Amino acid sequence: ETYTLELIGDTSPDTEIVTGKTKTYTAFKKDSLGDIVEGATFDFSIDPETTPADKYTFTVLNNTQCSIKANGVTYYINLVATDKTDSSLKVSKRIKLKPLF
Repeated sequence: ETYTLELIGDTSPDTEIVTGKTKTYTAFKKDSLGDIVEGATFDFSIDPETTPADKYTFTVLNNTQCSIKANGVTYYINLVATDKTDSSLKVSKRIKLKPLF
């Protein structure tokens, strides 16, 4: 069986967060038919690249969701979700922390 992971934000575009706003991201594990695998759980982490830690607030909500609040502008971070049962399965999303305009 081949599995894929997806990481989707609650609003579009999910690759950007406006300063002062928060987005919730949900990780999904799908089988080779594209069906969601029930009961899959994930570890979430942030690769901050060169972004200072005070420029975002990262919160793990549960085994499938986390949230990120942008506290600074024009920075990039990578959100990583790793399958708890198979650490070789990972998905990441590069997110821009940006100003409103």
